[in-house]
Amino acid sequence: LKGGGPGEKQPASDATTTGSDGTAAVPATQLSRVFYAEFCQPDLVNWQLIFDCDTRGVALTPGDTAPGPGLRAVFTATSPEAEPGDSGRPAVAQALTRGLALAFDGPSLDFGVASAKGRDAPGDDVWKTEFAKVLSG
Repeated sequence: LKGGGPGEKQPASDATTTGSDGTAAVPATQLSRVFYAEFCQPDLVNWQLIFDCDTRGVALTPGDTAPGPGLRAVFTATSPEAEPGDSGRPAVAQALTRGLALAFDGPSLDFGVASAKGRDAPGDDVWKTEFAKVLSG
């Protein structure tokens, strides 16, 4: 897993980023100031926060077929962009909780979770499309 993760629910005034109108530009349930301040390695730039803000999207694959980083692992581990093999904590957490609510035929459901470029968390329509790929594959 790469990046930060869901934190406690925060009022918009405590959100990691705030829009020009004073509302949370990033939903407060996804990016926690406490997580980035206390658990991320201090650096000139908070790479985990940059990664989490720019890779809010998700891509699901049926079975254990999500691409890995291969020989580029040393470079993808520190990239602020979604790279092959990246599974950000917010995307994984959402996929697992949404997967629990699915009705499907069979004893189990295996799927891979990859982070994708996007500044907004996936909506219900995106999750429906992604899980349709998993259930049909």
